[in-house]
Parts: sequence; structure tokens; C-alpha cells
Amino acid sequence: MSKWKLIETAPKDGTRILVWPCEVWRDEKNAPATARWCDTYSKWECDPSEATEYDTEPIEPTHWMPVPEPPPAASKKRMMEIEASEKERQRLRKNELARLAAAERKRRSTESQQEISVMWVHEI
Repeated sequence: MSKWKLIETAPKDGTRILVWPCEVWRDEKNAPATARWCDTYSKWECDPSEATEYDTEPIEPTHWMPVPEPPPAASKKRMMEIEASEKERQRLRKNELARLAAAERKRRSTESQQEISVMWVHEI
């Protein structure tokens, strides 16, 4: 079995890893969990299949190790559930980014309209 390594050496390419500790949303303190680096938010995120709700709080693990291979009898169905969960998370993240971009466009448009109104009032 692998040994725990400092989190600074962990891969940041989206690979699922085992992190220590992951206590943000867990009832247990100092519990390990699977997580991955999120480039979009530049933070570690616990695996959504382990979270009790959609987790938005960053975690600050200190150590990591590769996720061990599952036992030979591990269910393929469970692996498919994890993959589906990740796809849903990516969909939610994409929707949130689109919502934020639309809000920013609206804000800029409103500012431009206000500037035009101010210039028009000054010309009168």
C-alpha cells in the first residue's frame, strides 16, 4: 500500500486521489476521502459521490495517496455511478459559469446605458 505524501506533491490534473483530512462536510473529524483538484475554482474538492450534498466549500487536505485498486469483486455499476456523478457535477459547473457570464454581460450593458444617459443629459 502507498504511503501518505504531502499535498503539494499531489497531481492537479483531475485524477481522483485519497486525501487527509477531509472534514468540511463529514460528521467524522480527520477522515480520509477521495478528492480531485478543480482547475475552475483552483481548489481541492471532495468526490461528490461521497458528499451528503453538493459541496461548494474548499477543503484543505495536508496529505494524499493514490486511490487503491478496488477489490476484484467491485461492482462495475458503482464505477458507472461515480462517472455519472462527475458528469452531473461538470454540467452544474458549466451552467453556473454560463449564469455568471450572463450576469456580467447584463451588468456591463446597464453601465453602458447609464453612461450614455449621463452624456445625453450633459449635452442638453
